[in-house]
Amino acid sequence: MLSELKIKEKVKNLLESIKDIESIYKLFDFLNYETLDTSYTMDASRFISNTKESEKIIKIYTISRINNKVPIYLIIVKDSQLKKSFQRDVTRLILRRNPNGTLLIFANKKLENVSITLPIYNLKTDKLELRTLNIDPKNIYRTDIEVISNIYIEDKALKHRDIFKIWDNAFDVEKVTEKFFDEYKEIFDFLKEIFIKQRPPEQWKNSHKYAHDFAHLFLNRLMFIYFIQKKRWLACDKNFINTFLMTYKKSGYYERLFSDWLNVLFFEAFNNNFTKKEYFPENINQILQNAPFLNGGLFKEDDKLDNMLKYSISDEILIKKVFPFFNSYNFTISENTPLEIEVAVDPEMVGKVYESLVNVSEEKDEQGEAGIFYTDRVEVELMCKLSISKYLENHIEDISSEDLIKFVFANNEKEIKEIDQKLNREYKLNEIKNQLDDIKIIDPACGSGCFLVGMMNLLSSFQKRIILYDPDLSYKDYSVKKKIIEQNLYGVDVMHWAVKVAELRLWLQLVIETDLSSQELQSRPLLPDLSFKIRQGDSLIQEFFGKDLNLDFSDSKFITSSKRDLIELQKRKVLFFRNELKGVNQEDLEKEETKFFIKHLKDKKLGLNNKLEILEKSTKPKSEGVLFDEVIRENQKDLFDKKEFENEIKKIKNEIVDIDKTIQHLKEKSYKRPFFWFIDFAEIFLLDKQGFDIVIGNPPYVRQEKIAPSLENEHDYSEDGWRVIKKEYKTKLQNKITMEIGEKYKPDGKADLYIYFYLFGLKLLNRKGVFSFITSNSWLDVGFGKSIQEYLLENVEMQYIIDNSAKRSFKGADINTVIILFSAPKVSKSRALDNIVKFVLFKKYFDMVLNSKIFTNIKKTDIKITDEELTNLIDNLDNNEIRRVFPLKQKDLYKDGFYENKKGIEIYNANKWGGKFLRAPEIFYTILKKGKDKLVKLRDVAEIKRGVTTGVNEFFYLDKEKIKKW
Repeated sequence: MLSELKIKEKVKNLLESIKDIESIYKLFDFLNYETLDTSYTMDASRFISNTKESEKIIKIYTISRINNKVPIYLIIVKDSQLKKSFQRDVTRLILRRNPNGTLLIFANKKLENVSITLPIYNLKTDKLELRTLNIDPKNIYRTDIEVISNIYIEDKALKHRDIFKIWDNAFDVEKVTEKFFDEYKEIFDFLKEIFIKQRPPEQWKNSHKYAHDFAHLFLNRLMFIYFIQKKRWLACDKNFINTFLMTYKKSGYYERLFSDWLNVLFFEAFNNNFTKKEYFPENINQILQNAPFLNGGLFKEDDKLDNMLKYSISDEILIKKVFPFFNSYNFTISENTPLEIEVAVDPEMVGKVYESLVNVSEEKDEQGEAGIFYTDRVEVELMCKLSISKYLENHIEDISSEDLIKFVFANNEKEIKEIDQKLNREYKLNEIKNQLDDIKIIDPACGSGCFLVGMMNLLSSFQKRIILYDPDLSYKDYSVKKKIIEQNLYGVDVMHWAVKVAELRLWLQLVIETDLSSQELQSRPLLPDLSFKIRQGDSLIQEFFGKDLNLDFSDSKFITSSKRDLIELQKRKVLFFRNELKGVNQEDLEKEETKFFIKHLKDKKLGLNNKLEILEKSTKPKSEGVLFDEVIRENQKDLFDKKEFENEIKKIKNEIVDIDKTIQHLKEKSYKRPFFWFIDFAEIFLLDKQGFDIVIGNPPYVRQEKIAPSLENEHDYSEDGWRVIKKEYKTKLQNKITMEIGEKYKPDGKADLYIYFYLFGLKLLNRKGVFSFITSNSWLDVGFGKSIQEYLLENVEMQYIIDNSAKRSFKGADINTVIILFSAPKVSKSRALDNIVKFVLFKKYFDMVLNSKIFTNIKKTDIKITDEELTNLIDNLDNNEIRRVFPLKQKDLYKDGFYENKKGIEIYNANKWGGKFLRAPEIFYTILKKGKDKLVKLRDVAEIKRGVTTGVNEFFYLDKEKIKKW
């Protein structure tokens, strides 16, 4: 029996020796598979019915046939590049002949590119998932060795089902993600400690934070190069970094790799300002002279991190630790989809790694303490599609909601073609395009940018479909995606690392399919500057030196006087995004924003002074001032005594003092203005939109006892001091809610952080806006959900509350989630209460329900259920995928939530929405149905008690005596 190490060593040698058909057979011989003779071949035209695909194939070899049921095929193709669409079509055709499964090896004639593909076919959903390991024999990665080693079998007599399980386990990309994360974290922590020692806390305040940020920044820069070298943009060399490193080793220089080689690559070559260096060999000078003009901010020197702190990294650390780590992984520029999974490090994996990293970094001891969990691409796709279909429905009146759902959710070529042709015949596609061009989307807790990337990919796919029907338009992936980022997408996150990773993800998406010539790569900056699109800041609290100024930008006079300046500023931001604003940097534009802000503060101060003057006159005798009654009418206040007037005067004077202090601070060069929604995204709120069209995201899940300012570090305070900081921050959150939407809806002290994101996020929408979050489902059932339930019922038209009984959305997170879709909270109470909200429980994974038929049926299910008609529940809309659809008027939820207190006053109490309408056992509904004639209400026969395990699930105790009588 061979050891694991011996197997890996032999596999490595065999992979590096791949050069002909026989070498593939040798590999599988060693892996202990019963291989056939190379003469077992098939003619593609006879084996595959599709002539178009068979013409691309030279020959098909049968390497092995396990238990005479599961074959391993080697398919030699004519094309030098193996396209995914071709592999998918051929795989589907081969599976028709081999229903028990297969393992396929695709290779070109010279065996320069070898793709080992494991197809997993789901007969029920008719969906084919391809897991692929792409191998370059000249560049074998550790992942290649490990995956192939893991399909080694000890016993040739194993049943084909057991061997298929071995393959399934070996081609699991999650294992690659976990290993990459563990090793990345080790490198990250190692570098961070080095940087802390270089600039210790006793010399530098925030030393830990700066070290943390620079470790992220440096690794981001390196990782981006590992991705783009796969595009052959650096001397057509897929392994440019290794070439660069080997040249340095041969140069004879010592301790100059970081300062004189890497920094020149980062800040000169990628910014199109490289000058030849005497210490570079001619080949390196030539490569860097022709390097792509990236720009974008990633390769721009950071004033504090790069220049002021001047961190350094030794040659030994770079050569023996950092580069070996990156070199051991295959980086692929194609981001995986649910049905196309490459067993490699893709851009989405980078997002997962970073969001996992934040939960255990920055001196956090408990996994998940930061409350940040990566949202899987399927949930992202579902939420994006729900949001866009509702947005289109809100803005286009002459297209049916059914057709809009079909347009957005169509997921196969036939269905896409049918709906697109129908809409084109009716001259509706252009109308859809105009609305999609105009859409404004924000993720207020964007993390590593998964929703921004999801929206960009979805919008670009729609544009690609629409452009097919317009002869005047052409589709270029890079141009379309860049325009979408520029016009449609915005993000905010309190974490500096998150902003940078979100930028990295969007940049990678831009270059994935980009096919630009060398001249084009150098003629203009390839990466847009995202500084004003994704911003760092606290989405919930916007303060200036501890003061919330309660800024109101709705004043028509201010908007009128500032509109011209704002339009001009927005034009300059667009030019900056495109890297076309010469001689102006980010700081200059931020100063212009601050100038705009100061103008508003001065206008507000002028208004307060006018109000103060009137109030002060009112405290004088009538002969000396205006009539007392006139003052009251002027200010519309019920201030009937001098003391109340004086209190109001004092309050206004304090507010004026705060404004003066803020203006003074803003004018100071050293002062960095904090994030503020109406300043940083002023064009959204003050020009045409007056709010975002879509607010979407996965806000951090932080329990109430852990809520604290994200940028403060617990270790900088004593235990009592930290307790005070947390209490003050939570009080600010509650006061902000009171100020924005009223005391009535203020969450109690037990509310988790995501509740505040609900209430603040809804305020960011314009009147036709759409809101979609994935969060813990606890607000549906527990006490602190009271305020948000009441607010939603009275102010918001809720569309969907979606649950899934098959799978938890957040792997590794001990929380159950729901996906919600709401409309903007700018409706009358009566209209909100008349709205029908649909509680939907899927019993299959979300990737199995993402189709137009299901969501069209759910949309149509509008049976109105009242207290007297609970038995009209729809419980089996689609027995294959949906467990329950429960449409219910908000009015009935509202009535059912009220109780009478001891003083005879009706008060809304938290209702058990999840327990009743999503997770209730079948007996719950059986009782309702049996009680149809007698109109027996549930509360007459059952007592609902909170579950003792999760805190959110419900147990139902039926009263036997009541059931007998009933």
